[in-house]
Amino acid sequence: MSIITFFIGSAFAENGHHPKPYVGSKAFEQMKSLVGDWKGMIDKGKGPEVFNTNYRLTSGGSAIVETIFEGHPHGMITIYQDDSKKQLTMVHSCAEYNQPKMVIKKNRGNRIEMDLVSNPDLDVVKDSHMHSFAIELNGPEQMTRDWINFEDGKKKMAVKLVYKRKNVL
Repeated sequence: MSIITFFIGSAFAENGHHPKPYVGSKAFEQMKSLVGDWKGMIDKGKGPEVFNTNYRLTSGGSAIVETIFEGHPHGMITIYQDDSKKQLTMVHSCAEYNQPKMVIKKNRGNRIEMDLVSNPDLDVVKDSHMHSFAIELNGPEQMTRDWINFEDGKKKMAVKLVYKRKNVL
């Protein structure tokens, strides 16, 4: 089936038949501004650590793939997409061996907040997991992200990540 899909997709592209560009929710369109390479900093109590993160569009421009801690053994990916109601969602493949799913809670100006939704693969009472997430876009070159991690059904820690866009050479 995937070979057939590949050939059909190739045939459309070769014959000049391109689907209309995907236009998502306000939050999705804001997230698209992140496409590119970023350098982040985190302090987990042992001093600042620098790491790399990449955002790229895929699936005809209808999904954003985030790769955080690129090249690190605990690197992770997150996929952002609009659901059928045009609400931003995300699935995070975590280094804690789970996949929390979130949906937008608030979009206030340049700040997007997301919360965990029902997930049968995650025991929120026992499992350590990312429970909420916020991203603040501080112009085209800077952003901050906040993660709230839960364990045993309650808040375990808050993590703040500070980013600057890598200069394109």
